[in-house]
Amino acid sequence: EISDFAILDSLNEEIAVLDESGIIVHINHTWGQSIHNMDRNLIRENIIGINYLDVCRNSYLNSNDTIAKKVLDGLEKIYNLEINNFSMEYPCHTPKIQQWYLLQAARIQNTKRIILSHTDITEQILTTLKEKEKTKRLEKRIERKSETVESLKSSLHRKMIEIIRKDSALLEKEDEVYQAFLKERDLIELKKKLIST
Repeated sequence: EISDFAILDSLNEEIAVLDESGIIVHINHTWGQSIHNMDRNLIRENIIGINYLDVCRNSYLNSNDTIAKKVLDGLEKIYNLEINNFSMEYPCHTPKIQQWYLLQAARIQNTKRIILSHTDITEQILTTLKEKEKTKRLEKRIERKSETVESLKSSLHRKMIEIIRKDSALLEKEDEVYQAFLKERDLIELKKKLIST
């Protein structure tokens, strides 16, 4: 068991092991370091022995923390053998920093213990948010360009109709002039016949 914990201590994710009732029996070095960085007075030993389920339950009951409720529900389903594991992404923001974590929990095979990890996914989330914002801006530009193209098409359509109407009017005038020319030619022919007669 100590060698298993030594392996956990070598990982970069924040990892805790919960016993069959939800009590934290081990946190790895990364989790301990994270706690120490948040609060210099907290040490690793103060966390071991705390019931993680009670922490989630109290957080939900005292401040209606829906994330804590989802974690509690997921862990209880693992303990009740309804599922073997569960995971969820959640925000963990402070007034100065935006952070996101991926929580993963799984039952340790052939035991009622649970291994729980929190992985910082802030960089991936921020990249995704930037990409979404970029896509949104691009879509707006495309929408504006489309509106411009539609406006140009509509304007061009109106111009074409105007040209066709003018062309039709010119053709009608041309036809009138040609008909007048034919009449005048016939009159000249008639006049010539009359004079020769």
